[in-house]
Amino acid sequence: MRQTLLLLVAIISTWCSNRQLPVSSDNDTACAPLSDVLSPCISRRSPETLEVMTWNIEHFPKDSTTFCLVSSIIKASNADVIAVQEIDSPEDFMKLADEIDGWKGVYQDVRGGIETGFLYNTSEIIAVSASRSIFPENRYEFPRQPILLTVQHKNGLKVTLINIHLKCCDDGKVRREKASMMLKQYVDDSLSRQNVIVLGDFNDEISNDTPFANFIKDEANYTFADREISLKGKEHWSYPSWPAHIDHILISNELADNHITTKTVALDQCIGVYEDHVSDHRPVIISLKADGVPDL
Repeated sequence: MRQTLLLLVAIISTWCSNRQLPVSSDNDTACAPLSDVLSPCISRRSPETLEVMTWNIEHFPKDSTTFCLVSSIIKASNADVIAVQEIDSPEDFMKLADEIDGWKGVYQDVRGGIETGFLYNTSEIIAVSASRSIFPENRYEFPRQPILLTVQHKNGLKVTLINIHLKCCDDGKVRREKASMMLKQYVDDSLSRQNVIVLGDFNDEISNDTPFANFIKDEANYTFADREISLKGKEHWSYPSWPAHIDHILISNELADNHITTKTVALDQCIGVYEDHVSDHRPVIISLKADGVPDL
């Protein structure tokens, strides 16, 4: 038995390193499952916790094999809700949501660019509010319009999610600072008593001279749940090609007692073709315990 297990591990390792993954040239979710290949990278789903993931899927779909790979990753993942960024094709994104059994998608094509959206597992998420865009007139601060969605896990925990993708490059830092100020003011004024998660591609780090210092200084009310990840080595970071850690999960103080773990999902270590055919970003996922909050 031991020899058989060692042989199986060797075969899977060789398979990944040679980039021989089963992919389809069409938008066909019936490609070979990746659960065995991904098991070293993805934790098992727990019915007792809410898992929320942020994932920049880089100009989805990146090429003809992307749809199948993303579908297989989602099926194997332990996420209950996924906030995605860089949706190039709303049609492909909604088709992806429709074709994965037990999942639904939320997307608002408000500006016709690489926008944000949500996917959620209907067996884990029992209530979902109507999504809405925020800061619709503020293109300078928010070139990709944030989407707000409130969800409730089957074990009671209700959270309000704000999915963002802030400006990169050039004058990006100034714009990110302005966006951070506006986001904090919005949550302080409008969501002060709710369980809030701001997550997505922040396009900047949270150490040293960060544009998100206003959140970091307000320790009584906000915590970057991935702060420890940012302080680790680059093998833990969400954007390994730079390398940098720029995809974050920010939680309000109401969720402090619910926070269990936050980690980067290093899919590229299990799927050799990940960066070429899926994304240059790794997902980041938070696990929260339920607390018996009443229905929406």
